[in-house]
Amino acid sequence: EDPELQDFLRIREFKKFFFLRDYGGEEVISSTEAWRLLKTFYNFKTFESDETSYFCLPDFDTLRESTFHQDYFADLQDMRKNLCAYGIPSSNDTKITEKDRHRLEIWVRCAIIDHPEQTPMKLPEMQFDWNDASYLLARLGCTTSNMGGGLVHFLPGVEENEAKLE
Repeated sequence: EDPELQDFLRIREFKKFFFLRDYGGEEVISSTEAWRLLKTFYNFKTFESDETSYFCLPDFDTLRESTFHQDYFADLQDMRKNLCAYGIPSSNDTKITEKDRHRLEIWVRCAIIDHPEQTPMKLPEMQFDWNDASYLLARLGCTTSNMGGGLVHFLPGVEENEAKLE
């Protein structure tokens, strides 16, 4: 098998592991539901120009005074990636529930996960192989040592005698 493909698949599983660790396999809401929350609680809007609809951030005023892919977007997925990179603007509306805020944050965070479904999905439970994790860290330049009762990974350029274990 192709070693580059195997590395890609291991890295993808590694990313999934950390997503599941952080979010526990919670449901990812649909883009339609996320857009409803953004419009309702964060004042996002759509703008029509020359028979084209744009998804706009709350501060959007006019096309002339705004920047494409910064203030307005041709599709919701591009806006989602921008929100993933720069964060959701703060809401002046305190009516959004903590649960809806959390669900929206998960939807934004998943902007980097490619999946064709637009309906809600449940992320599968997965088994993670720590040997694969060690292999990936070694490929990324990390070194390992048995310290403090277990295997410790060091970032590239950090020597064992420079490291502090807390």
